[in-house]
Amino acid sequence: MAKAPRRHGAVPGGRSLFPWLLAVLGGVGPAAAAEGGSGEWLPPPPVALAAGEEIAGEAIAIHPSGRLTYTASVRRAVGFLGLEIRPVDRETAARLGLPPFQGVVVISVERLGPAARAGIVRDDVVIIVGDDPVRSADGFVGMIEGAPPGSHVGLGILRDGVRGDVTAVAGSQYRMAERSAVLDLPLLDERARTGLILAEATPEAAAALARAAGASRGLLVADLLPGGPAFRAGILPGDLLVGVAGRPAASGAEWRSALDGLRPGDPAKVALLRRKEPLERTLAVEEDAAVIRECRGPLSVVSWKRSAPESTTTILWGLLWRSGTTASLDGPAGDEPVVERRWGVLFDLVRWRSTERTGELRLFWILPLRSAKE
Repeated sequence: MAKAPRRHGAVPGGRSLFPWLLAVLGGVGPAAAAEGGSGEWLPPPPVALAAGEEIAGEAIAIHPSGRLTYTASVRRAVGFLGLEIRPVDRETAARLGLPPFQGVVVISVERLGPAARAGIVRDDVVIIVGDDPVRSADGFVGMIEGAPPGSHVGLGILRDGVRGDVTAVAGSQYRMAERSAVLDLPLLDERARTGLILAEATPEAAAALARAAGASRGLLVADLLPGGPAFRAGILPGDLLVGVAGRPAASGAEWRSALDGLRPGDPAKVALLRRKEPLERTLAVEEDAAVIRECRGPLSVVSWKRSAPESTTTILWGLLWRSGTTASLDGPAGDEPVVERRWGVLFDLVRWRSTERTGELRLFWILPLRSAKE
């Protein structure tokens, strides 16, 4: 089913991105997800491709250290015959008068496949491909896959001990492989104001970003402070930031210049690309998001402590009441924001813990009552 067209620079729900976003994207945007799919130009990939190989998918990953890894899924059309084979064992070799492990025995033949159309049947022994003897199962597979699809492949076979020759027309199938390129990007530590650690795209990274992220310039979110302004705004590691506060922010200097005009508490709209999808998020600039604030009553009977990742409140040193929240990044890739809320009463005889997805009420320390959330 065809998707409805979406304007460049438009966000689902009708919110408009900054009008200069198209200029930042430089003509390499979400519509260029696949080469040739939109007619838009893409730079050459930062990995080498052999003859006949084409890119089937691309992705980037950024490490908190600033190390950018570009990975391309590469496919190549290879020849195939539609056979399942096994090596010639000693018993079969002795019966046929062959050297051990030379040739392959046909276990099954794909119906209407190239081998079946050539007349090969189960229990045939293939001993020659073209002019070359088959010395192993891997060698046989390599020779067949090396035949261009559509080419004629001569096969020498033994059937019930009788030597024969057949010619098959090689079919086509894809073999997948991965190619990677690694680049180190300079970091920009913005945890105090925004809770972000950003990696600035270098000219060497432009091709990787243009092909996998949707823009050749920008600031990649290498890491963020759990519970900080960016975390609360819904910005995630791996997002490519291209604008802030109504101005382009494709470099560290542009980012700092845009934020320098804001005061603590001011909202800042951030334009970003997430898996090539244009999005907009609003974060509140802080003076120092990493600061720890603390308040204690006499003898710490009542205490309150707050930092970006965690906040706690206790009464009677937590024996009567204990509550708090913890923000973290979870998930297989460490990019799933999670906020856990909890409270406990009377030595935690009654305790509650919850996240966006689950909740648990525990009575007398050992009786859990769980509930799932949508």
